Order: sequence, then structure tokens, then C-alpha cells
Amino acid sequence: MGTESNRKGIMRSALYLSLLSVFTVLFSFAKESVIAYYYGVSADTDAYNISVDMPRIIFTFISMAISTVVIPIYTKVLTERGEKQSCFFFRNFTTIVIISYFALLLPAEILAPFIIKVLTPGLDGDVNGMTIHLFRITIPAIGLGLFCKINTGILNSHKSFLIPSLAPILFNLVMAGCVIISAERFGIYAATIGTVLGMFVELIFTSGLRKKYVSFKPVLDFRDGTTISALKMAAPVFVGMSAAELNLILDKMIASFFEPGSISALNYASKLSSGISTLFIASVTTVFFPELAGQVANKEQENAAKTYIFSVRIFILLLMPVIVGGVVLSREIMTLVYGRGAFDSNAVTMTTSVFACYFICLLFTGLRQTGTNFLYSYGDSKAAMKNTVIGVGINLVLDIVLSAVMGLQGLALATTLSVAVISILLMRTARKKNTFISYGSCFRLLLKTFFACGVMFLAIWGWKCFWIRGGYYDIGRSKTTVLFTVSAVLGGAVVYGGMLLLLGAAEARQLFDMVKRKRRRNNR
Repeated sequence: MGTESNRKGIMRSALYLSLLSVFTVLFSFAKESVIAYYYGVSADTDAYNISVDMPRIIFTFISMAISTVVIPIYTKVLTERGEKQSCFFFRNFTTIVIISYFALLLPAEILAPFIIKVLTPGLDGDVNGMTIHLFRITIPAIGLGLFCKINTGILNSHKSFLIPSLAPILFNLVMAGCVIISAERFGIYAATIGTVLGMFVELIFTSGLRKKYVSFKPVLDFRDGTTISALKMAAPVFVGMSAAELNLILDKMIASFFEPGSISALNYASKLSSGISTLFIASVTTVFFPELAGQVANKEQENAAKTYIFSVRIFILLLMPVIVGGVVLSREIMTLVYGRGAFDSNAVTMTTSVFACYFICLLFTGLRQTGTNFLYSYGDSKAAMKNTVIGVGINLVLDIVLSAVMGLQGLALATTLSVAVISILLMRTARKKNTFISYGSCFRLLLKTFFACGVMFLAIWGWKCFWIRGGYYDIGRSKTTVLFTVSAVLGGAVVYGGMLLLLGAAEARQLFDMVKRKRRRNNR
């Protein structure tokens, strides 16, 4: 990342992955829209969302630790010791994960009533019983995500990004198809069946791609030094990720005491926000993390610092306008994605304000992720864990205080504030880890984006006022809402990009030049 060509190459890969992620997110929104259409915001969707989210959270503790460990260690072994040793590490580590999967699965099935009661104590009897049943069906399939994470980590280590990112599309297609075909016959169980089948399809797909680089054969050696190092590194990562996911658990625990449908509203808003963040955050970190891991493995301290700072600047550049535009157009977005069928105007209103609070969190989520990956590249998982645990403590206090004052919006705002604290702490820790890091250019870019976003906000707001005064704006009509939202997004993007070019933002100029060269090649 020390050279201009490398920097442009990374930006190009991130851009292509973001463009492909557009389709992933669209399919994800389509799947969520199908669920909202058939089930709305109800006790049934509360039961389904808990039955899927709770095992996903449980296994995310492990899967995120796994994916975070696999990339830097596999890359280091491949770089220093060759393909044979990296293959052995993969097989040995995966075998241990398989054993851990089954060791966790049996107690989870047996203790399902206790787990649901502890995590969502406010559910009434009927909903609680259905949740337990659905939980026992979904938890084995959700656990397969562990192995999808390993497969994706190996593929990313070999700089394979685009095709593996298609896996979630397959999951969403299978999931939505099952609901459309069998919702009337099986009710909420159709969504559960779709979740199980979708996870199996995703695992088969990623495993087939991974075989190009390394095949799996069971190997078990607890004395292998590399595996021991990976497990030691994974332990604090596990604790840190567990702490981060506890924010979601706390939100749902408190929301279970609110009116029926509150958990679903929280879930719809969170899914929509995280889906949009996938376009920008996941795409960028997927490309930057292997690059960082390789530079640290090769002891390129200055280049690692430049890569890290460049990723921070990219997040500021991309996420600031997304946040402003998403908050201004939150009701239109919510109406377009969910507002049909059983998801009525009351459900839209309940979910919109929560979505806006979650959406403000996007920039901090990106900074947290890139800071965490930077520390993991150095094998320092303890520092990331400590910062995350502090953030969870803050979230717990804010959840209680803000939910009492603001209800569901308070839960979302508490999460945003706690993530902000974590991201700032991680940035400070990263600078201590690598003395080449300087945030001066990041702050200067932040000021430019603030100004550009302010102009963009005025442009979108003025456009909306024009539509309202002209009698063209009607949130109840899908075609009108689509036309207004698309025109507002495109117009806002042009205003924002133009302002950045006038202000001399380097990354904006690079993106503009890249697109211009691409158009010239296509016209030849």
C-alpha cells in the first residue's frame, strides 16, 4: 500500500466488491420484504426473529473469532512456511472447530427453554413456546456459518473476494423462495425451513470454492504450535465479539417487555441498517484485512500504517453522505423496503425512528471494524477485547436509561453511542501499536465531508419541499416514492461528489479518475 498503484488497486477491488454487494443487499432487502409482506410485525415474527438471531449471535461469538484468526495466521504461515504447512493448519483448525460445534450444539438443544427465558424474559407463554421450538430447529443450521466463515477466510487470504460474496445471495434466494411457496401452508415455519435450507446451500457453495486452494481432510493435533497460537488469539477475540453481540441481546431483552412486535421492529430496522452497511463496511474491510495481514507478516510497518489510515479515510468519504441521506430519507426507505402487505403504516412509523438511530452508527461501525482488524493483524486480540468490553458496559447503562425515556429509539441510540466509544478507543490503541499512524489527514477529510454533507442535506431537503409544494409527493404511492427517492439519492450523490472535488479530497479525485478511465476503455 506504499505506492500509488497499490492504493488504486485496493480501491478498485473495494469498489468492485461494493458494486457486487449492491446485489447482495438488494436480495437481502427482498428477502426481508417478503417476510414483512407475509408476516408483518407480530408475535409470530418476534418468535422467528428470536429463534434465528439468538443462535446466530451465539455462533457469531465463535465464527467472527474464527474468521478474524484464520486470515492473519493462514497468511503468515503461507508466507513464511509454504503451502503444505498452511494446508495442515487449515485442516487441523477446522477439525477442532467441528468438534467444538457438536460440543456446543447438544447443550444448546437441551437448554433451549432456559436460553430463551434468560435472553427474552418478557415473552408470554405461547410466544415463548413457539420460540423454543423454532430455536431448536434453526440452531444446527445457523452453526454451519462457522464453516462458511473459515471457507471465506481462506478465499480472502488468496485475494478471492468477488465470487465468495455471492454466497449470501444464494441464501436469500432460498429463504425467500421457501416463504413465497409455503407461507400460507406452514405459516412462520416456512421462514424457518428457508433459513435451514439456505445455510446448507451457502456452506456447499463456499466449500466448493475453497477446494480450489485447499481441500479438507480431518487432522487433529493439539500440539501444533500454529494451532495453539490461533486458539490463544481466538480466546480474547471470542470474548470481544461476545461482548459486542451482547449489545444486540440486551436490546432484545429490554424490547421483550415492550408491546408485541417491538422485537420485530427492532430487528427490521437493524437488518436494514446492517444490510446497507454491508455495501460499504464489509466490502472495504474484506479487501483491506488480508492486505494488512500480509504487510504486518512482512514487517512493513509504514505501509501497514498507510493502509490503515487509507481505510479510515475511505470510510469517512463513503459513510458520511450515506448517514445523512439515510436519516433524511428514512421513512421513504422503510416504506419502499417493507411497506406492503401485513407491514402497515403503523409498522413503518414504529420502525423508521429506530432505523434512523441505528443508521447514525454506520461510520463508527466502520471505524471499529477497521481498528479491530488492524490490531488482529498484529495478533493483539486482547487490546480489542478490552475496548469492546468497555463499550458493552456503556451500552448496558445507556440501554436502561435511554429506553426508559425514549423507548425503542433509546435502545438503538444506546448502541450507536457505545459503538462510538469503542471506535475512538480502538483508534487510540492502533496509534500506540504503530507509531507511523497519524490522524491529521483523517480529521481534515472529516471537515470537508461535513461541509459537503451539509450542502447535500440542503439539496435533498429543498428537493423534497419542491415535491411537496408541487403536489407530487405521496408516500402512499410506490411509484411516486421510488421516483422521489431515486432522484433524491442520485441528486444528493452528485452534489456531494461535486463539493468534494471542489474541496480537493484526494480519494474523491481518484474515484472520479478511475470511473472516467473505465468509461474511456468501454467506449473504445
